Amino acid sequence: MAAREAPEKIARTRTVTADAVLGNRVDLHGYPYRLLSVVSHGVGGDAVTQAIAAAEVLETFGWELVTVSEFGSSRMVYAVLRRVAGPGPVGVPPGPAPLPRYPDGFRPA
Repeated sequence: MAAREAPEKIARTRTVTADAVLGNRVDLHGYPYRLLSVVSHGVGGDAVTQAIAAAEVLETFGWELVTVSEFGSSRMVYAVLRRVAGPGPVGVPPGPAPLPRYPDGFRPA
């Protein structure tokens, strides 16, 4: 069985492997950034499928898929995700992002 991915490494590289996400070997509760990349290694459709599956798992914890990019020469696929709301209690997906606050009397058109 593969080891858990170290939170320090994830924060330093801003990247987690799809394999770790799908194997429940990652904890992002202390992750300090709004954007995160999920990398998947493999050939063609399998790597894309794995990256998107990991993104779907992370959606249940308040992350939103921004884009997916495949790098043919390296056989790596990156899914870039954005945290859509602040972290909630441990184990509970966050709720919707708060509404923006505007100065008194100002409302966008």
